[in-house]
Amino acid sequence: MIEFADVPFDCGDSNVAKMKMPVLLISGDNDGLDKVELMKTYQLLGGGVTADMEPMPKSHLAIVPSQSHVSLMMQTKTILGYLEDFLK
Repeated sequence: MIEFADVPFDCGDSNVAKMKMPVLLISGDNDGLDKVELMKTYQLLGGGVTADMEPMPKSHLAIVPSQSHVSLMMQTKTILGYLEDFLK
């Protein structure tokens, strides 16, 4: 896994935009992910709309405060809360 950490991976914006299934994205606010790219991915999945004016998107984005990548994995209650809401 460490060897691949420096290898760029891009499945392509057009491929992400073609995904029809709902997607749950969960990130810690300090987990090292580029939040601009995360938001771009969420928008490609139909999110980032003004839901008062349009239907609520099927995909969800959760950015958990004060969490790194590893510490977020230890927040099972938080993750399960987002997952239960997403699966409803």
